[in-house]
Amino acid sequence: MLRRETWQPMRTHASFPSRLKHLREERGWTQEQLAQKLALSRATIACYETGRRAPDMSTCQALAGAFGVSVDYLLGRTDVRQPVPARGQRSSGDDDVRVLFRSAGELTPEDREELARFIEWLKERRRREKPKS
Repeated sequence: MLRRETWQPMRTHASFPSRLKHLREERGWTQEQLAQKLALSRATIACYETGRRAPDMSTCQALAGAFGVSVDYLLGRTDVRQPVPARGQRSSGDDDVRVLFRSAGELTPEDREELARFIEWLKERRRREKPKS
């Protein structure tokens, strides 16, 4: 008799429950705070984080939006937090700014100050480069 083995893909990324908990803790939110942001119960968030329940697609999208990550990242399908625009496509300037601001949340207060100084330097450089009419 032939032995049947089931093929299972190799998982290299974090699972949804651990990814969700990590993102929540990274922002310093309690389960209750996250639940309030999404109009869910704290118990539902706890079930998601322990793997006892899985969210539907609209809840996955809401969770990803709350954390500023892609659904694929949230579900553990990739380690890239934001999708890269396809070749030849450009995200809007507003999208670029949103991604930058979300990333700034991961910086230390000292790094944020340095970033603010750098932005001011860029603005000043741009003012100097403008042709005088």
